[in-house]
Amino acid sequence: MKYLWYSGCYGLLLLASGMLAGCSGGDDVDVPVDNAEDVSALRNLGAKLEFNEAGRVKRVVFSAPRAEDAASMPNGEAASPLGVSDDDLKHLAGLPGLSVLELWSPRITDAGLVHLAKLKNLTSLDLMQTRITDNGLDHLSGLERLKTLNLYGTLVSDDGIEKLASLSHLETLDLRQTKVTEQGCEKLKRKMPNTDIIR
Repeated sequence: MKYLWYSGCYGLLLLASGMLAGCSGGDDVDVPVDNAEDVSALRNLGAKLEFNEAGRVKRVVFSAPRAEDAASMPNGEAASPLGVSDDDLKHLAGLPGLSVLELWSPRITDAGLVHLAKLKNLTSLDLMQTRITDNGLDHLSGLERLKTLNLYGTLVSDDGIEKLASLSHLETLDLRQTKVTEQGCEKLKRKMPNTDIIR
């Protein structure tokens, strides 16, 4: 009887071990990971990174340089890490889980937004005080998960914001200090009735 009890316990132990092994998430689980070189490059550029529980980058913040810092640079233009440029944004491509991106830099133009088009998991994008125009908005129209978009102080106009009507999940759109007129804003509101448009 004692032998049977021990053997039964041993069998249960083996069964439990097998179940744990099956739940451990082995090599057969295909989960995109961040590109280590891109993460390192972003840190070197002065970006602030936030990570999720799985250790992947979920938020990237590039702050604009202070006026006193920019004034000390040649031609008044701040260099990285004080101000991110268009080409620097190529390093965002290695962050498949990125959901929040804040770019506060006058060195960002339409050319830089090309690198954002593939960031399909973005839910919040802040482009305040960048130098993007209507042409740059072409690269944002495919970001279907976007819920918040800040275009404060950019060069977008009535013609360009029409391209944002395809963003069906957009909850908040900030158009203050842009070239967007009251008429253009009202027209967009009719196309996006569920979006809080601030002007």
